[in-house]
This record gives sequence, structure tokens and C-alpha cells, in this order.
Amino acid sequence: MTITEALSSGRVLVAGAGVAGAGVARMLAPLGCTVTLADDNTDRGRELAAQTGAVAVTVSDAQDALGEVDLLITSPGWRPDSPLLLAAARRGVPVIGDIDAAWLAPRAGLFGEPRTWLAVTGTNGKTTTTAMLAAVLDADGRAVTAVGNIGTPPGDALLADPRIDVLAAEVSSFQLHWAPHFAPDAGCVLNLADDHLDWHGSFANYAADKARVLTGTVPVLALDDAAVLDSVRDTGVLTGPHRAVTLGDPADDTTGASVVTGVRDGQIVELDAVTGTVTT
Repeated sequence: MTITEALSSGRVLVAGAGVAGAGVARMLAPLGCTVTLADDNTDRGRELAAQTGAVAVTVSDAQDALGEVDLLITSPGWRPDSPLLLAAARRGVPVIGDIDAAWLAPRAGLFGEPRTWLAVTGTNGKTTTTAMLAAVLDADGRAVTAVGNIGTPPGDALLADPRIDVLAAEVSSFQLHWAPHFAPDAGCVLNLADDHLDWHGSFANYAADKARVLTGTVPVLALDDAAVLDSVRDTGVLTGPHRAVTLGDPADDTTGASVVTGVRDGQIVELDAVTGTVTT
């Protein structure tokens, strides 16, 4: 059974009944899958199960029942070395996170046309940037909401009425680690510094997980952060055209971006590197 088949008709185990897990459980509730919630906070698990029609179990009980699971959707804080997730991997049970689940479900035809995802990550500044992005899109009349680490759980955004068309997503390195299929319409890594290395195991692993936001249609490079550029080079994540942003002159770009947004003579300008056209 594929992941998308499991989302609509399979047996899905949700690891964690906190904010992210609750969003996933609510997203899955109207679909045709059988949902089990694993959380050692039994009161929280039972409350969410009562709301969504799922079954609540302890983590230990969930591990014992992995032979009856087609897909595991984990909350982002669960470490890769968590016994439940390791046991799932040994059994060949696919493990994804809340971002990946909300990305894949509409692409399986489960929530109408896919949404537009604009993903922001980085060690610092991602909450402010995502909130600003959502505010700009809202002012432009778009049906948008902030999701991910801030705002609405992405699963809840898919259920919203009236429909939300654009998801401005703040995505953490934890969420991106569990999102192997995620390819946002546009994505940017703002900056990189040592963070959460105990969780990821190394800076290289941390940077590689962050770089997953650059696998979509419009990757945007932050030219002023050397660690970001090093990560892009080391991971080889860019396979097509990209855009770039800088606080310097856009003509100084050396990455071969098709369009560069920068600052010239105190004004924000955009340089089309193909035509040489500069707009303010």
C-alpha cells in the first residue's frame, strides 16, 4: 500500500497527540482510513480520540501493534532514534511528518486542488518572515494562512471553510526531516547556524534537512549567508533555475540566479539576470 493509499483507506498511526498530532488527526477524520493515536499522556490522547473518532493507545502498545499499521505520521519533535520510529522502520512502515502528510493528501485528490505552499526555514528569523509573508499575501487579497511552526496546523488549513488557497509555512528542521516528499512552490533557507545538533547528529545533517525547502518549483537563495550557500553546494539540492535575495547589489550574485532581489542606491530592486532589466 502506498502512502497516499494509506491516507485514504489504510491504517494510520499518529505519534503524538499534541498540536501537530491533533492537526493530523483532524485532517484524517473525514477520510476513509483507520486512525490510532500513540501518546503516553493518556488524558490528552483520549480527548483527541473522542473528537476525531480515532483510537488512543500508549506508545508501548502502539509499538507492539506495528504489524497492523500501513503508515506512521509522527509529530515533529520525535527524534529519529525514538524506539517507536526505529521499530516502524525495521518493519518497513513508512514514517512521515505532519507537513508531508498535508502536502501529499491534496495531491492524492483528498482535499480538492493542491494548495500553494510558500515555505520559510532558517535558524533565526523564520517566524517573523513567515508572519510578514502571510500579511503581505493577505493584503493582496489572497486566501492565505500561516501554518507549521506558527499559526494553524497544516491539516486544519486543508479543512478550512472558506477554502485557504495559499499556505505560508514556517517549517522547522524537525518537520523537514520527516518530509521526504515535500516540494513547496517556493522555499527559502534564511540562514544557518549550529542548532539542534543533538537531534540531527551533525551540522551537515541539520543543513541538509533545512535544504529540503529548496527542492520545489522556485528555490530562493539567501546570498548573504555563507553557510546556506555551502549547504546548497554540498547537498546538490538545486537542479534547476533559482532566485536569490541579498542586502547588497543584485548584480553581485555569483550563483547564477535567474532573478535577484537586492538593494541599489537605497532602493529595493529586482534584477532579471536573463534580460538585464532592473525594476524597483
